[in-house]
Amino acid sequence: MAELVILRDHRAPRVLRLGARPLRLGRAPDNDVVIDDEAISGHHALIWLRDGEPWVEDLRSRNGTFIDGERLTGARVAKVGAQVMLGLSTRIVVQRGPESEAPTETPWVLEDLGSGLFHGLDQPRLRVGTSAACDLRLDGEGDEEVALYLDAGGEAWLDDGATARALAEGEVFTVAGGSFRLHRPSLETPPTAQIAEETVRCALRVRIRGAEGPSAALFDPDRNARYDVYGETRVALLHALGRQILSDRAARAPAPLVGWVGDEEIIAAIWGRMPIQDPQNSLAVLVLRARKDLKAAGFDPWLIERRRGRTRLRVGEVALDG
Repeated sequence: MAELVILRDHRAPRVLRLGARPLRLGRAPDNDVVIDDEAISGHHALIWLRDGEPWVEDLRSRNGTFIDGERLTGARVAKVGAQVMLGLSTRIVVQRGPESEAPTETPWVLEDLGSGLFHGLDQPRLRVGTSAACDLRLDGEGDEEVALYLDAGGEAWLDDGATARALAEGEVFTVAGGSFRLHRPSLETPPTAQIAEETVRCALRVRIRGAEGPSAALFDPDRNARYDVYGETRVALLHALGRQILSDRAARAPAPLVGWVGDEEIIAAIWGRMPIQDPQNSLAVLVLRARKDLKAAGFDPWLIERRRGRTRLRVGEVALDG
C-alpha cells in the first residue's frame, strides 16, 4: 500500500515497505530503522499503515518531526507524496507501494553501508535488491535481489537464489552495488544533541505592491551592506523564501530546518502557470545570478542555500508587505 523513500544528504536513497506494524525510527539500536544522526532522538518517530493510509507519530523527540514543514504534535496522516523531516539530514517521502509482511522480533540488525541506516532483521525473510517486491529496495534496473532470513536456531542466512549460506556476524556482503553488514547492535546510545540556534543578523524586506512595482531589500548591519532588488522574478524568489521562514518560525521549527522550500513550490510562486521550457534550470540560473549580486553588494552569497531540490534564505528579521 505504501513505501518510504529515505533520503539523507550525500547518502544513497533507500526504499522500505510499510505495513500495519509500526516502524520505529531513531538512534537507539532497538529501532526498526536506526539513523546515525546526533540530532535524532533515541526513539524519534513511528510510521505505520492504518486503513491503508500512512500515519506518523512523533515520540516526544527533542528536535521534532515535521510533515511538509509542519511540526507534529501527536499522530497524523502523511498522505502519499508527503515529506517527513527528522533531525538535520533525514528526509522521508511517502509513496505508493505494496503491503509488507507481518514481521517478528529479532536481535539482529542489517547495516546499510551505503546509506548509513540500520534495519532490524525482524521479518521471517527480508528481501534486498532492485526488484519492486523487495522490502529494502536499492537503485538500479533489473530484478537482482537476495533474501536474508533466520533459521529456527536464530542463525542468519543469505540466499542469492542459487545458493544459501550462513552469515557470520560482522560479515560484509554486496547486492546490486550496495554493501551491507549483519551484526548485533550496540546497546548504548549517546544523548540527543540539541540543535543550536543560528544567529543571522541580516534582515529582509519585501514589498509586492509598491508604487514602483515589486521590490525587496536585504540589510546586513555587520557589513554595512544593502542589496536592493526590483526584478519581478528575483523579488518573487525572496518573497517565497521569506514566507517560508515566517511559517516555520510560527511552527517553532529548529533553526537548521527553517526556511527550506521545495523547488516545485518556488517555481510555482515565481512563474505560476507560465510555460517555461526548463523550470529547474531557470531556477538554478536565477539563484546563481542572485548570489553573484549578493556578493557584489558585500553580502555572503551563501545566504541563499540549495540542497537536494530545496532552497532557503538565511536571514534574521523578515517583513513581508503583500
